[in-house]
Amino acid sequence: MSDPTTESEVVEAVKSHDRLLPVGGGTKPRLSSVGENTHRLDMRKLTGITEYQSSEYTITAHAGTMISEIQETLGRQGQYLPFDPLWVDAGATLGGTVAANAAGPGRLRFGGLRDFVIGVRLVDGRGQVIRGGGKVVKNAAGFDLPKLMVGSLGRWGVMTEISCKVFPQPAAWSSREWVFSDHEAAMAKAMELSRSRFEPDATEYLPTEHRLVLRMGGPVESLDALNAAVGGAPGPDQNWWQQRKEFTWADSSAALIRVATSPRQVVPLLNGLAIDPATHVQVSAAGNTVWLNTTEVSKIDEILRSLNLTGLVHRGPGPDRWLGRKSDRKLDAALQAVFDPEHRFCVAA
Repeated sequence: MSDPTTESEVVEAVKSHDRLLPVGGGTKPRLSSVGENTHRLDMRKLTGITEYQSSEYTITAHAGTMISEIQETLGRQGQYLPFDPLWVDAGATLGGTVAANAAGPGRLRFGGLRDFVIGVRLVDGRGQVIRGGGKVVKNAAGFDLPKLMVGSLGRWGVMTEISCKVFPQPAAWSSREWVFSDHEAAMAKAMELSRSRFEPDATEYLPTEHRLVLRMGGPVESLDALNAAVGGAPGPDQNWWQQRKEFTWADSSAALIRVATSPRQVVPLLNGLAIDPATHVQVSAAGNTVWLNTTEVSKIDEILRSLNLTGLVHRGPGPDRWLGRKSDRKLDAALQAVFDPEHRFCVAA
């Protein structure tokens, strides 16, 4: 069977295969690899923006639509996706971005994907089409299903169409930066800034440099005053932030691992990682996400388990995609019983 171009072809594909995994642009290889006897359902031909209401600040598109196409369309109307979707230049799709919960630095101020996905159509394990949510921001009916599909990794169904809310794009951005003597001082400053009246879009902390970088957006005429008020030194340009979102700073031959953290968990994690010079670290969203780029996956697994943290390998080597503390399998089993009772949808190999 060829790759689906319509929702009805997705239904046919689900009914025709005992085991399958929907995949998008392949920008996160460990999340889209499949084992033997599993069909890899390539969604990239189910593409196109189906509805865009700029006055309502919503956009709806098929799951295989490139994020770059969506951003280009929004940009013509002075709008954007403020959560900073990841791997856009590499070919990330809307469905893959939602399924992997691939939000970047901008989630600090505006929230992650769960705050932006307002509607979804999907094909469940029985081959039934299900719709949750809506296409306008004020429609909250059935909102749990869109939230559930964020970070679902293709386990509960094949998304065919997704509706998102969008925001007006700032006229300009500015960056400021600080260098600290230790992680504690840097994270304290990151938390202070995230709660301040300056409302920063993003903060990124580079532990090896003890360097904290902040980004703000707004009218051009207001940024000079904001820069003076927030302090620090002039920071990097937008190309630097683009590198954060595309992970061009990371070694592509090593594992790239995302660790969900709270700000209070970051310093203990960084102290634990100090024994591993082979690991490159980036702390995002004032300590709510830590990215690890390493060849020492087993060692990282041990460190995460000792701190009761969970990591997800997005690319590169490793015995398992999940590291550290494992999630509650009872919840997974309950959701599978509802959406995929025949166990058609597999997790990536």
